[in-house]
Amino acid sequence: MSRAIILWLIKLRREKRFKFFLLTTSILFMTAIIGRLVPGVLIVYSITMIMALGPGFAIYVLPDGLYEVLRDFFIPNPKSDETDEKDSERQTADDISEKERLSEIALHEYLKSTEYELNSAYDKSEDSS
Repeated sequence: MSRAIILWLIKLRREKRFKFFLLTTSILFMTAIIGRLVPGVLIVYSITMIMALGPGFAIYVLPDGLYEVLRDFFIPNPKSDETDEKDSERQTADDISEKERLSEIALHEYLKSTEYELNSAYDKSEDSS
């Protein structure tokens, strides 16, 4: 993730200097304001807690749609903005087919476990009668 962000920033600096300038200036300005208003110990504690608990919270608590939006926001796509529409459509179709395949596997595993539980419960009821 760090590498993708650094590559994106390098590309931004080469291609859109003013946008890079505004981004870095605003980040440094906000950091200075936060550093002035909030004690350093609280900042370190907050960053540590976010790093420790953030990924688990993002995966298990947030809805899938919001998780994917956040993932796309924090992991920028290093590809150029002039990507071919056909490639993106094909890639989207591949992503959907991959998700469908994984959901089918998960459904199959769930049904197998449920079927086993139902069969074992049925066998126990026969033994008791």
